[in-house]
Amino acid sequence: MCGLSCTDSGKVSKTVPYEKITDCDVSEPAGTACCCFIPNVLTKVVVETASSSKETPDLVLEGLEDAHAFKHAVWAMKRFNGGQASAPSGAGASGQQMPAGELRTTNLLLTEIRDELRVMNQSLKAGR
Repeated sequence: MCGLSCTDSGKVSKTVPYEKITDCDVSEPAGTACCCFIPNVLTKVVVETASSSKETPDLVLEGLEDAHAFKHAVWAMKRFNGGQASAPSGAGASGQQMPAGELRTTNLLLTEIRDELRVMNQSLKAGR
């Protein structure tokens, strides 16, 4: 966080199923990140479930390049797939088909997010 060894942490992995997500918010950066010298430039995405609280959300992602696109992708997956990863492609919980253009856009966005996460993982591995 601020470069001191007491703030170091190892790799953390967490899975939150779409059907458990109740809220997904974007917090824009403001103020300073540490010691009043470093400007805060990282956007946060806070993902909450029914079992989480405002003080301790289930998942916080910091530094996503396009946090708003990520939020929209989460809601699109939840809305159009009914929160079920095994739902038929393009079918929502109500059985309605997702328009082809929206399905294509969602797939492209999720592919971009996946590719960006792969690049970030490679960068992290190279830095060790």
